[in-house]
Amino acid sequence: MLRVPLRALLLITDDFGKRPQDASLDLAGRLRPGVTAVQARAECSVIWRAALDRLPSEDRERVSFDASYPPQLDSLEHGISILRDRYSAALKFLIACSSFLLLMVCANIAGLLLARSATGRQEIAVRLAVGATRARLTRQMLVESAILAAL
Repeated sequence: MLRVPLRALLLITDDFGKRPQDASLDLAGRLRPGVTAVQARAECSVIWRAALDRLPSEDRERVSFDASYPPQLDSLEHGISILRDRYSAALKFLIACSSFLLLMVCANIAGLLLARSATGRQEIAVRLAVGATRARLTRQMLVESAILAAL
C-alpha cells in the first residue's frame, strides 16, 4: 500500500492518466463529543462532494473518482485493521515465545533460590547457634532474595 499526501494524488497516475487500480484515499479524524457516526457520515459526504466539485474537470477525469461513492467511515478505536490482520499471527507468536522465555527465566531463578536455601541450612544452623534471632535471619533471606530478583 502506498501512502501519499492528498496533494500528491495527481502525481501518482500512470502513463495513461489513470490512477492505479488499488489506489484509495484514507483520511483519519476524531469525532467531537456528542457527534454520532451518522452525523459524521453525512457531514463527510457533503465535504467529499464539495471537494470533488472544486477539482478541475480534467483533473477529475484524470483521477477518475466516483462522486456517487460516499466515503466510508470506520472506527479507529482498535487500530487500523489492515495492519492488525496482517501482523496479528506474527505478534501472537512473538508473545508466546517471550512468555515461554520469561517462564524459563522464572523457573531458573526459582531453582537457584531453592539450591541456595538448601545449601544455606548449615549456615542458618550456625547463625542460630551463635545467637542470631529468627527475625534477623528472615530479614537477611528476604534481602538476598530481593537482590537476586532485582538482578
